[in-house]
Amino acid sequence: MRTLLVGLVAAATLAAAPVPKDLGSAFARKYGKAYRIDPACEISEKRGELRIVTNRGGIYGFTQANEFWMPHTTKPVTGDFTATVTVTPLNFPAQGIQESNIYQAGLHLLSDEKTSLLWTIRRIQVPGFYQTAGVCECRMKNGSSSSPDGDEVYTKVTVRLRMERRGEMVSVFVSKAGGEWTKVTTQRLDLKRTVEVGLHVGSTNKPYGATFADFDVKEK
Repeated sequence: MRTLLVGLVAAATLAAAPVPKDLGSAFARKYGKAYRIDPACEISEKRGELRIVTNRGGIYGFTQANEFWMPHTTKPVTGDFTATVTVTPLNFPAQGIQESNIYQAGLHLLSDEKTSLLWTIRRIQVPGFYQTAGVCECRMKNGSSSSPDGDEVYTKVTVRLRMERRGEMVSVFVSKAGGEWTKVTTQRLDLKRTVEVGLHVGSTNKPYGATFADFDVKEK
């Protein structure tokens, strides 16, 4: 079953929270900069594992000014690269709870204010519809967005994700339960030579969090 596509537009009424000052140089080398977006959000690292938590809902998507409106990290990467990470959601609710929400966590590539690609695990919860899925979402300069053949139901909560750039082509892969990598889709995007690559968490209505392990970015 393919997941429903939901627009990535959020209200642009709040200013992004300042970059945290307490994460140190080792954090910067591995993850780049951290953006909490809102004082309620948490970004922290312990024993090599990154934790991102929203602590409230409504921290999701992009603003009307095209700002990335989820707590996230961004690391500048020039040219071709391969990024990998293991994602474990912290607090999915019990199945059957009749509350609408979208929970999302994963990798992202940000080229400019109108070009991006998100490769995420997502749970959509609305009355009568509930599943865990992987979604690849693209935003292009012409204002369109798409999910190019990137929906897949996952039976495991912990999922390993990979993103590869080769010129203007970006491919995403998944490895379930420690198995081999499976390519999900490849998309052509109008990308700058240097882009921002990182990790994010978002939630439309409820608090949500995830941990990220073994994050690695290799430039080619």
